[in-house]
Amino acid sequence: MLCLSVVLDDSALNLREFAAYLGLIDNTYGRLSPQGIFAYSQRRERQLKIHRLGSRSVELKFVELITNTRHIQALLFTFLMLKYLPGVIESLSTAYRNYEEGRLLRERRKMLRHQIRDDSDLDMLSRGRKEQLITVIDELLIRGRRFLPKASRFARTYVRRVSIRIVTDTDTKCEADQKEKNV
Repeated sequence: MLCLSVVLDDSALNLREFAAYLGLIDNTYGRLSPQGIFAYSQRRERQLKIHRLGSRSVELKFVELITNTRHIQALLFTFLMLKYLPGVIESLSTAYRNYEEGRLLRERRKMLRHQIRDDSDLDMLSRGRKEQLITVIDELLIRGRRFLPKASRFARTYVRRVSIRIVTDTDTKCEADQKEKNV
């Protein structure tokens, strides 16, 4: 199984920003699901679920069986989008809404390109694959733009770590494998 884990600072969470953050996760995963966003939103049994909430701090765990490669891909891209979300949005919050939109998109893509280029976890990817990754993440950010301001504030303020790892069974509760990728 593949486990996506999000660890949060558990002091006075802003509920509205938390809801936007969860909405962005759900929207991203749904857009990447094999059936597409509309079928995903209509079929409750196919929707992403929080597998477990941590007991000592707020920790969200999402799990997918490795045998379902399309869902694994959706979870991996959700992880990457969450990983790069704070840095991509952080310095762009003061841009003008409509007049600056074209420049804003170019600047966001440029910042995303720098983050992906500097990420040692992605060194094994070719330049072409990194460009594809940038395109997909940028598209996900555009499609989820209604969640972005609140979700990015939430990520900057409350998210301590986003990790993804392979676990052997549900009894491990996503904690057994110490080979995690941290933000």
